[in-house]
Amino acid sequence: RAWDGDKPIWPRDGKPEHLIAYGKQSAQALGVDSIDLLYLHRHDPEVPYNESCEGIKALLDQGVARYAGVSNVSIEQLKIAQDVLGDRLVAVQNQYSPIHKDTQDTLEYCAEAGLAFVCWSPLGGYRHPYDEHLFDPFREVAAKHGVSYQRVVLAWELAKGDHMFVIPGAHRPETILDSLKADELELTDEELAFLG
Repeated sequence: RAWDGDKPIWPRDGKPEHLIAYGKQSAQALGVDSIDLLYLHRHDPEVPYNESCEGIKALLDQGVARYAGVSNVSIEQLKIAQDVLGDRLVAVQNQYSPIHKDTQDTLEYCAEAGLAFVCWSPLGGYRHPYDEHLFDPFREVAAKHGVSYQRVVLAWELAKGDHMFVIPGAHRPETILDSLKADELELTDEELAFLG
């Protein structure tokens, strides 16, 4: 990782030989023989996607990783990854939230294909003031249940199917505890329809 002032720069290097080297470095840094789930996080536009997937496949074949996931992918890229990685591809990690619903088709495809859908930034991440109205329905449902609207957002996402997982960020212990209770909140069909 490089730095631009105080901001990290995350270079994209999808060349298979580099992915293999990075994967081995990661296993060594983690102190494990094999990484349980290794993600190909971002597509490098300079490298054909299938070639990057071949690098991940090599890590699987060598035992450096047991299973693979892909992140920030379209359905087209996901199908390429499936062709290359086969049944060792088990998860897709895309952004999804009340603000970012543009991966709904990928979410549905994952359900049909038996792949886990791991939504990052499930609470919307950094938001502009003009986005806040998108959370009003969640606040309304939260008031009825006497819980935080964040818990309702996570419960709404988890209700999309057994293949759904959420990875919310948290800075305070009470926020973590609140997020953990999202799977206990049962939303009615009417509430789910209202939330969209």
